[in-house]
Amino acid sequence: MMNLGVAAWWMWGPGPYQPVVRDATIAGIPQLQLLSEREPVLAEVPARVESSSAMQAAAEAVAGTVVAEISSESTSEPVSATDASVATAITGSPGAVPDSAAAQPEPPTEAVGDAETVAPQVAHHCFSIGPFAAIDDVRRTSALIESSLQRQQVREVRSNEIRGYRVYLPPFPTRQEAMDAARTLQEKGLRDYYVVTAGEQENTVSLGLFRDLANAQSRRELVRGFGFEPRLEPRQQELTHWWLDIAVAADDDGWRAQATRYPGTRIEALPCQ
Repeated sequence: MMNLGVAAWWMWGPGPYQPVVRDATIAGIPQLQLLSEREPVLAEVPARVESSSAMQAAAEAVAGTVVAEISSESTSEPVSATDASVATAITGSPGAVPDSAAAQPEPPTEAVGDAETVAPQVAHHCFSIGPFAAIDDVRRTSALIESSLQRQQVREVRSNEIRGYRVYLPPFPTRQEAMDAARTLQEKGLRDYYVVTAGEQENTVSLGLFRDLANAQSRRELVRGFGFEPRLEPRQQELTHWWLDIAVAADDDGWRAQATRYPGTRIEALPCQ
C-alpha cells in the first residue's frame, strides 16, 4: 500500500517547485559591491593648504608694509620696544629693527674677591701601631681609638722569622749506619735523639729542637765530644703580621693608652704623605 501511494504521488502529484526570481534591489538599501568593482577616486587637495598659502602670502605683505612704515618713521621718531617686537615677530628677522632698539648688553659685573673661605688645615702626625698577630686585633684597636683618627689604613707584612734551632747528625749512607750512631749515643748516656726513617731528612739523627740558641749550642758541643760532627740550623717560619697606620691631630695623645693594649705592640712614627 505504501508503494502504491508513493507511485500515485509521482504520477498525479504537483510538479517540482520552481524558484521565483526576485529583484535584489530594494529601495533605501545600498547595493552590495566588491572592492575590486569600485572605480578609483582621486583625492582632492585639502582646501586648508590653499588657505594656509594665502595666509602666508598675506602675512608677508603685511610684514613688508609694517617694515616700510617703521623705516620711514625711523628718521623722525624712535621706534618703541612694542613696535620692534611686533616687527620681529612678523618678519621673523631681528635685523629689521633699528639699532636704537637693539638689545643692550648686560652691564659688566664687578669682580669681587674669592668668597670661598678655605678652612685652616689642622696639623696632624702619623704613626704606625703593631705588629698584630691577628686581623681581629687590628679591628678592635681601630674601634677603640676611632674618635681620634683622621685617617687609617691596615698594612699586611709577611716575613720569615726564626722559631727555634735544630741540632742533628747529617744523613748517613744507610739506615744501618744511622742506627749504629744512635746506639753509640745511647751508650754515652744520651737519651734524647730520634732516627729519621723517611722524608727529606731520611737517615739523619735528630738531637733535639731548642728555642734558645745557647741551649742548642750546648747540645752540639756535647755530641761533638762523642766523636760526631752535629749541625745546628735555625728553624724559619713565614709569619703574617698586621700594622695600623693612622693620622691624628698633633695635640691629641688620648689614643696612645688604648693603642698598645695587646702584648708586643708598639707605636712608631711615620712621615705623613
